[in-house]
Amino acid sequence: MSSIINESFDALADGAIPASLTLSASAVWGAGGLGYNGSGKAFQSVASTVARYAYGNLTGNPLCVRGSFWVKTPDDPAYGNQVVSLANAGATSGGLVTFKVDPGQFRIIAGGTDTLLQAFSPNTWYFVRVLALMLSGPVNKYAIEITPAGGTPTLYANTSNGGYNFNTGTATNLGRLILTSQTVSAGVTAGTVSVIDELQVNSLDSTATTYVVSGPTNIPAGSPATFNISLPTDAYIPANVTFTPSDGGAGGTFSPTTVVLTPYMFNVPFTYTNSTTGAKNISVTNSSSLTNPSPVILNVDAAGNGLAVTPFAVPFAQRSGDVKGKGGSALIQFSGTYTTGTPTGLEWRFMPDAGPNNANGTWTAWTALSSATIGSGAWTGQATLPAGQGPLQIRWTNDTTAVTTTYYSVGDIVGCWGQSNMSGRGTSNQVAAHPIYQAKNYGNDDVYKDLVDPYDSGVGQIDPISSDGTGATNGSYIIALGQNMMSYSNCPVMFVPAARGGTAINLWAQPTNHVDTTTYYGSGMRRLKKVISQAQSGAVNGSVKAIIWHQGESDESQTQTYYANALNALVNAVVGDLPGCKFMPALLQKISNTGYVPGGVATINLAIKQVSTSNTNAPLGADLSDLTLAAPDSNDNLHLNSSRVLTFAADRWFQAMLLNLWGAGATTTPAPTTTPRFIGSSSIPSLPL
Repeated sequence: MSSIINESFDALADGAIPASLTLSASAVWGAGGLGYNGSGKAFQSVASTVARYAYGNLTGNPLCVRGSFWVKTPDDPAYGNQVVSLANAGATSGGLVTFKVDPGQFRIIAGGTDTLLQAFSPNTWYFVRVLALMLSGPVNKYAIEITPAGGTPTLYANTSNGGYNFNTGTATNLGRLILTSQTVSAGVTAGTVSVIDELQVNSLDSTATTYVVSGPTNIPAGSPATFNISLPTDAYIPANVTFTPSDGGAGGTFSPTTVVLTPYMFNVPFTYTNSTTGAKNISVTNSSSLTNPSPVILNVDAAGNGLAVTPFAVPFAQRSGDVKGKGGSALIQFSGTYTTGTPTGLEWRFMPDAGPNNANGTWTAWTALSSATIGSGAWTGQATLPAGQGPLQIRWTNDTTAVTTTYYSVGDIVGCWGQSNMSGRGTSNQVAAHPIYQAKNYGNDDVYKDLVDPYDSGVGQIDPISSDGTGATNGSYIIALGQNMMSYSNCPVMFVPAARGGTAINLWAQPTNHVDTTTYYGSGMRRLKKVISQAQSGAVNGSVKAIIWHQGESDESQTQTYYANALNALVNAVVGDLPGCKFMPALLQKISNTGYVPGGVATINLAIKQVSTSNTNAPLGADLSDLTLAAPDSNDNLHLNSSRVLTFAADRWFQAMLLNLWGAGATTTPAPTTTPRFIGSSSIPSLPL
């Protein structure tokens, strides 16, 4: 379970000496102390006459602990000490690894041994960083850095599993961060010994497989632009990774030319400067096997109007007006600012078939933004973008210096609901690549990203209700389905997963609060509505094309009437919340697992056909009813495991979309990958091509 605690008692830049670090007894700490209550940030009373401390109960493994603080104490033996502890769950001070400030010296306590690190001058401010990384069991590495104000830092560290350890000995509670300050004693005034703390705790769920590059969209020529390389939420790297930025030979300079992330770090910046105007593609490669993200587009502007376009959190809009699955458009509301002069109007153009790095595309003609408002340094306007994916440019009518946005997509948005076979239980992650379009995914971490397996990953999960756990999801048929859809429709697709293994249909009933994230329906609906309202960021009359549904294995003991009534209620609920959205239930595969009722799936399929026939909002999804799961394509005669059976399911889903969603009629399924397509076997029927 992910756990992040992030608190700053005072907004201090690392290394900056604050104007005042004196706290009164009734100030920040209060009479009883300040702490976390284990369920979020909260003040609570700590009944203690000997110490004031802040702590947070932590869950999850691996774990990274990072803390930094300023400290100054008088050289008064009567005073006592200040402590930062990495301690087990029952401790209130001390602990298995304790960094201690005694009068005149810094010390560390580990395993009962109290060791002097270094002496320090009284009444001098010191900046201290404490780092600890626990990948499994005890701390694998730790480091303590001590820097006197204006001086040189000294690093104390262990680099192996030996030395000072931090381990609570429990599987569910990894312990507490404790910040301690002894009470005043004779001759010491309250507040003269102070700690101002910045603490961050991350429960690290998985090794990072990708990273994010972020930065500004516009910068004046010759001015440095600061970019940041960061890891996904709750992911970590076990070893140093070197990142190398590039502008593809556009003549700019990077400082530094390479940057390094260590296991103690989660982000690192670099700057880019270019004196020539125009759009620059800033790409980054890495020395490890991390998947490199798409290039970031930076507009280097001439000194002039300072036109800027407000970026979209998730630049993807559902198209409307398509004919048999092709074409269509979306009306998008754009906004931004300008700094100098006054535009007489605003124009846009779009490259809907750009391909990687704008290699293949053709710009549309410059067209005036409709419903434009301009004034006081701000502007808004609307553009009807055709279906496609690529950069968009906006400029003044009276100034041809154009601003290029990051890639915008107009295509189909598909929700993925159901149980484990929808979530993905393939033996291996699936891979597909389209020469022009990049399929997208709105992950369980509420992050817009490229579509890769496991697409239903639980890393950084926002709504715990739909999490199958870290590492539980693997290969899926969604990768090949996205490839098939894009190859036919000539526009991108975005998936929004919300499936959860083992869920029966009654668990998907609509709650009173339709976006209640403690329910499966509410969690899935929250994320789809967020895609519409926030992610599409200005798409007028935004919508979702369809929710595809692969569920029923857990209901195979139910009657046809029971399942049909529950499914019909679910379809009507979805359409009420998402007007225009279609709900597509799949006909289930045959299950030969001995733990299931013989013929039970056939009963569920009859119920699905009943609803699909009677409810126009429930067109039939993939017909998998002639698929019998057995080795080598299923490890348990229940789940779709092999790559070829996942490809088969993707083809069946695509055929269902052609026939029942787009009304396009049967057609040859585009090959989802360069891997040869299978023809069939005794356990998997041939798919007509």
